[in-house]
Amino acid sequence: MVAFRKWNRFNLLYKSSFNKGCNFACFYVRNKQASEDITMDAFLQLLETMKVESVDNPMALLITIVKHKSLDYLKTQVRREDTKDDLIQWKQRELAIRISNLEGCNPSYIFSQEIKSIVMKTLNQLPEQTKKVFIMSRFENKSGKEIAQTLGISVKGVDYHMNKALKELRAALKDYPPYLNFGSVL
Repeated sequence: MVAFRKWNRFNLLYKSSFNKGCNFACFYVRNKQASEDITMDAFLQLLETMKVESVDNPMALLITIVKHKSLDYLKTQVRREDTKDDLIQWKQRELAIRISNLEGCNPSYIFSQEIKSIVMKTLNQLPEQTKKVFIMSRFENKSGKEIAQTLGISVKGVDYHMNKALKELRAALKDYPPYLNFGSVL
C-alpha cells in the first residue's frame, strides 16, 4: 500500500511538473531536447530516491536534481567547446604552416638537383660528338661557329648535334612542369 501511494504521488508529480522541469532546464541549457533529457533523468533519480527514503518536498528535490544535471550538461558543453576551439586553433596553425610552406616553395630549387642528375645521365648516354657539342654550347657558351672550328665540323653539323641533344633532354625531362626554368641547362 505504501509503495502504491509513493507511485501515485510520483505519477502526479510527473504529470504536473515535467514541463516545469523542462522549462527550468531549458532556461539555462538553451536546448529543448537536452532539457527534456535532463528532466527525464532527474525524474528517474527522484524515483530511485523515493524508493529508498521518504522525501518531504519532492518538487524541491526534483528542481535541485534538474539544477545539478543542467550544471553538468553546461560544464560538458564548455569542455566540448574548449576542445573544438583547440582543434580549430590547431587546424588554423597547420593551415598557416602549409600556406607558409607553399608560399616559400621554389619549384626550380626543389627540382634543380634532380634535373641536373637527369641532364647529366642523359648527356652521358649521348654519342660523344653530340655530348661535346652540347657541353660547348650550353656550359662553355661557345657559338655554333666556334664549336664547328674547334671540332672540325660544319655549322650545320653543330645544329644537328644540338637538336639531337635537346630532343633527348626534352624526352628525359617530360615529367617536369614546363614553367620551371631549365633555360640554363637547355
